[in-house]
Amino acid sequence: MTETTDPSLATPQLPHAGASGGLPSPPRTSRAARVVIITLTLLLVLLPILWVAVPHEVARWYLAAALDASMDAHPALAVSRMDGAIRWDGADPELYLHRARWKLDAGDHPGALDDCHRALKLAADPGDALMQRTLVFQRMGRHDEALADWDQMVDRAREAVARNERDAQAQAQLAVALNNRAYACALAHTRLEQGLADIQEALQMPGHQEDYVLLDTRGFLLYLAGDLPRAREDLDAAVTLAQAEYARHSARSARLMRQMIDPRPVQEALKHYEHNLAVICHHRGLVYQDLGLQDQADRDLKRARELGYNPQAGVW
Repeated sequence: MTETTDPSLATPQLPHAGASGGLPSPPRTSRAARVVIITLTLLLVLLPILWVAVPHEVARWYLAAALDASMDAHPALAVSRMDGAIRWDGADPELYLHRARWKLDAGDHPGALDDCHRALKLAADPGDALMQRTLVFQRMGRHDEALADWDQMVDRAREAVARNERDAQAQAQLAVALNNRAYACALAHTRLEQGLADIQEALQMPGHQEDYVLLDTRGFLLYLAGDLPRAREDLDAAVTLAQAEYARHSARSARLMRQMIDPRPVQEALKHYEHNLAVICHHRGLVYQDLGLQDQADRDLKRARELGYNPQAGVW
């Protein structure tokens, strides 16, 4: 007996791909087309990143070149290179502050002030820009405006301490702000009582009782107030402490310079301690003069000049 099958139950047979009347083959993509597609995809992913990163990195290159010029004592060249940095990344307040410093060194006080104003508009935190602006105001003889900026910074520092009295960094920043406002009072020969109150408060803060920078500020204020014996006491202590620190850093710098291909960064860092000692020696020399101790005064004032004391360059 022959077996029969219901045609409706039979499994349909799919034709072979490519067979006449069958399903069409998927289109084949050429190698060149795949390369183009991959390249376009990468560009779509990378272009936004490059759009942000490349200008910033080019600006950093210009900044490095400007720092190099600055270390060779060419502030005008440093300013020119910073112009290039700002053309690439004009939204970075730090770049304007660098250029302001070198404009100040080059004698372009209005240009330096303009850069400080620009940095203040761009900066999320105005602290660095305000500090730089005070230096410009002081070099321009606009001491009242410098003091107004220091009033802002002292208020900000007090607020930071009030938020967290145990924050050692906030306390240190308050001590710095108080000292700088006190010294601004001394440079302006005004608000001397407030300057003395500020520096006394700073000296009473933890870790600052033997800070020679603060002792120098108080000694200079006492000199201006006519209290020569106490001024001499503070400045004698400040000179002793500053000389010891300068000697330590000089020895350390000598060791580092023997190990470095380019010693200029170390030399630049050492200038900070040289200039601190120069200013303190100058202040003590003034006290010696008024005390009638001319030999000691001449010795201190000469040493101050040798170490770089120069009000026109902001070392005062």
